[in-house]
Amino acid sequence: MGDIEGMDAVDVPLQSKVSVLEHIVKGHDLRETLELICRQTEAVDPLMRCCVMMVDPIAGCLRMSAAPSLPAIFHAEMDALEIGTGEASCAAAALSQQPVFVDDVAKDPLWAIYSDLANRVGFHACWSHPIINDKSETLGTLAMYWDEKRKPAPDDINFLKTQSELCALAIDHARTTGSLRESEMTSRALLEGSPVCNKIIDMDSRFIYMSTAGIEMLKIPDIEARYGCVYPPDFYAEEMRAPLVEHLERAKA
Repeated sequence: MGDIEGMDAVDVPLQSKVSVLEHIVKGHDLRETLELICRQTEAVDPLMRCCVMMVDPIAGCLRMSAAPSLPAIFHAEMDALEIGTGEASCAAAALSQQPVFVDDVAKDPLWAIYSDLANRVGFHACWSHPIINDKSETLGTLAMYWDEKRKPAPDDINFLKTQSELCALAIDHARTTGSLRESEMTSRALLEGSPVCNKIIDMDSRFIYMSTAGIEMLKIPDIEARYGCVYPPDFYAEEMRAPLVEHLERAKA
């Protein structure tokens, strides 16, 4: 890939990283972000197609998560690839947590079961890199399928590694935001289930939430109109002021 005419091997990963980070910041769906990574990877060479598979920890397999250019039959047959077997490039990469480069699918024992399928759709080489996060957890694999037999050059290996790291970033971010959303929903449910008046203010003393019990207790007709208004500590009962100020200062520290 490093010798593609008009393509700067250094700039491609940088441009890819910038656009993926923009995608993440804008809150795009994980599948959309992974498909973007696939399309950017494919853009460096017309003879290659890319896919991302994610680990299904319950089933112990790899699931097709983004494969915008793979033939439908290949997509269907390779979905739910068992990791424990170490078959094909992706299962082997996920199992070993090491990149796996197969330059001739027809002759490599890893592809014994799937070589006929690969030949039918015209895939003759496959390079797969595990997607691993900072905790050394295998999240999935990023694979390049080639329409010709091909060995990777050093630039190819570095590029595949960089793209897999972008996948790890996107998947981890999606997991984190999902966990935060679940945590927020749990906290909101606990507050709503409480019989006492629960209020939340931000670090600038703006009122942002009151529980249903509090609204009914204080007989507030339109609570929404009060959200965003500033209620300084001296607004609250004297016994609440000191701990309130303490919590705010701790949060700002």
